[in-house]
Amino acid sequence: MIDDVLQEARRERRRELEREAMRAIELRTRLPAIVQEAIAQLLEEADDLEHARELARLDSSESVRVSDGGEP
Repeated sequence: MIDDVLQEARRERRRELEREAMRAIELRTRLPAIVQEAIAQLLEEADDLEHARELARLDSSESVRVSDGGEP
C-alpha cells in the first residue's frame, strides 16, 4: 500500500515536471516573436515620442514668431 502511494506520488511529480517542461519549451519557441513584438512596440513608441518632440518644437517656434509680431 505505501509502495503504491509512493509510486503514484512519483508519477504525479513526473507529470508535473513534464507539464513544466512543455511550458518552458513553448515559451522558448515563442520567445523570439515576443522579443520582436516588444522591440517593434518600443520603436513605435520612440517614433511617436520623436514626432511629439518635433511638434512641440514647431509650436514653440510659431509662438516665438507670433510674439515677435512675425507671420505665424
